[in-house]
Parts: sequence; C-alpha cells; structure tokens
Amino acid sequence: GYTNAGTVEFILSPEGEFFFIEMNTRLQVEHPVTECITGLDLVEQQIRVAEGRALAFTQAEVPLVGHALEVRIYAEDPAGGFLPQSGPVHDWHLPAMEGLRVDGGVTSGDVVGIHYDPMMAKIITHGADREQSVRRMQRALAQLSVQGLATNRDFLLQLLAHPAFLAGDLHTHFIDQHFPDGIVTAPSDALLEEAALAATLAAQAGREGERAVVPGIPSGFRNNRWGKEWAAYAQDSGAELRVQYAHLGSGRFDVSVPSGARDVRRVSARREGHATVLTLEVDGLRRTYRVVQVGERHFVQWSGGSVSLDEVPRFPDLAARVPVGGCVAPMPGKIILVRVAAGERVAAGQTLLVMEAMKMEHAVTASAAGVVAELYVAAGDQVEADTLLALVTPEEAAS
Repeated sequence: GYTNAGTVEFILSPEGEFFFIEMNTRLQVEHPVTECITGLDLVEQQIRVAEGRALAFTQAEVPLVGHALEVRIYAEDPAGGFLPQSGPVHDWHLPAMEGLRVDGGVTSGDVVGIHYDPMMAKIITHGADREQSVRRMQRALAQLSVQGLATNRDFLLQLLAHPAFLAGDLHTHFIDQHFPDGIVTAPSDALLEEAALAATLAAQAGREGERAVVPGIPSGFRNNRWGKEWAAYAQDSGAELRVQYAHLGSGRFDVSVPSGARDVRRVSARREGHATVLTLEVDGLRRTYRVVQVGERHFVQWSGGSVSLDEVPRFPDLAARVPVGGCVAPMPGKIILVRVAAGERVAAGQTLLVMEAMKMEHAVTASAAGVVAELYVAAGDQVEADTLLALVTPEEAAS
C-alpha cells in the first residue's frame, strides 16, 4: 500500500549476488547519482506521485547513460578518527566544470554548528564511463577550496588515487585494509614550504596594492638594503618556517625557504572577494594559488594541496598563550561531566572532562601526570573552541 518515491538498498556479496536490505520511504543522499545517469528529476517525480499522478514513463524507458560518482564533503578530521568538526567556513570555492554537479549546504562566511550533521556538500561528477567520472572528481576536489576547519577533502583525494579504488575492488572494510596505520593528511615539508611562499607573496601583493605612496617602488626598498623581508610560520614541532624575500622589481623575487633559494616571478595577483588569487612561476614552474587570510592564519589552496599556516606575529601577546598543563576545548560544545576535582592527582591520559558536540561525546584528557590546579568550567557550561577548561600542574612541578 505504499505510494511514493523511495530508495531500496541492497548489499553485494563477493560472489556478485545482490541481497535486499531495506526500503527507505524517502530519497537517500545518493539520489543525484541516479539523476545524472537517467536524466530524471527524482524530487519532481516524488512530488508527482504524492499528488496521485502516475509516472509518465515505464521502466523500459528509463535511460542509463554513462557513469556517475558522488562524494560527501564533511567537516571532520580523518586523521583523528573522523572526529566531527565545527567552526567558520572562511572560504568555499569550486569553479564550474564539465560533468560537475554540486549540491551545497554552505558558502563562504557560514558556520558549521554543533547541532546538526556536519555534511557540507555533495559533489557529483558524470562521465562517459567510470574512469572519466573519477578523473573529473579528482580534478574537482583538487580545485575545491574549503577553508576554516578540518574536512575530509584530502582523504577523498587519497582514496580516489588508490590503486584498489581505481580497480573497483571495493568493500566495507576498505579503510581498515588499505589504511592499517591510520590516515595521514598532514602536509609534507615541501607542501608547507610552497604554501608558506604563496602566503607570504600574497600578503606582500596585498600590501603593495593598498599603498598610496610611491606605488612604483618595489616593497622593502632601501638605499642600503642590509637584509631581506621575511615572514615566519609556526610548525607543530615548535620550530618556525621562515620565508625570506627581496623584491627585485618587475614582479621578480629572490626567495629563500629552509630547503634553499627560489627564483620567483609573480605573473598575476588579483582579489576575488575575500581571497587573493596568485599566479607564480617558481623556478620556471607556473602555478595558481588561492589564499585567504584571517587574522594571523593563512589558508592556501592549489592543485598540489590545501594547507593552513599560522603566521608568527612580530610582537606576540604573551598573555594569550595557553599555560603549561592547560587543557583546552577541541571544538565548541557543552560540558556534560567533570570527572576530577581541584587538588586531585591525575595520570597522563586520564579523562578530566567530557564534552558533547556534534551528537558525540569527547573526552578531554591530561597531557601529562600531575595535580589538577584549576577547573574553569562546570557541568552544563557551553564553551567555544580553544577555551581553557582545566590546568594540570606537571608532576615534577607539583612535587
């Protein structure tokens, strides 16, 4: 007696047999794949059926043309167990291209909150065959700029390039089998250097374009230049990645990064809303970068990757640093449980508090053994990301 559109789910066994699982009385998130290869608007058909109309076609008249592929862009951290993320979307940009469809839920300036599923968009590609649809998806994701919070974009690119995926050897334990040591999305040293170079010269182009005094003089001009201009970026190791440069005029730069010197020519630099689109020739290789700066953080996207960098301020605010032993909120959320009290001795890795965010519970743990010196929150408190929650005095200091 069911009259409506819906989605029937099956599972495919290794022997090639299909088995029925369930019937969903709605359209599933993958319905654009069907729409691409059939040319039908399933939402329209759903409404027509709900109005009591008959379908205007038979099963035999449903075309199946080419191959379609869909990925979901999620605000999540693949390297951290796909932990959901929340926060502002500083940049969302994906240029139109042949065979591409985007069903988006966010745009630049939006905020991914903690109260809903963190899916940001569905990206669908359609091609004459599977190989073409995969290549189009690889190109689309490589050009996607989604900046401001961690996403699964880079992991999806790894997945699309994996030989087993390309061979169609897919199953529900694919990640466990092919990523046994975990998922690594951290950029290499070479990518960090390239991103830092682009961020530095994008900022330089912005300052150069805004100045009104002697605009024709190269930046950093001195009668007796004693050193290059520079910018430094913080790394997880605590070291600084420094980019030094001298503007030689006519868009040419002598640049030094930790791995060596670079001959750089700025081909073009233009503003697109909140982003700087910068085209550089580095040692003869031309690439285009999309750079968004928010405070001291620089987001750099190009065909080689997507990297965020924190610029080290020339005059840092020492009072803003997290104290040794400080435990901060990894994301916005609600404190639902405090498991320790001030003065209590704790072990490294012991859970201090439990937060609720994105429909999941997250434990905040002590980074080292010591004594709980301060608790800054209580159960029921709503906190923002990076809020100082507790302070644990290290064991050696406590004794």
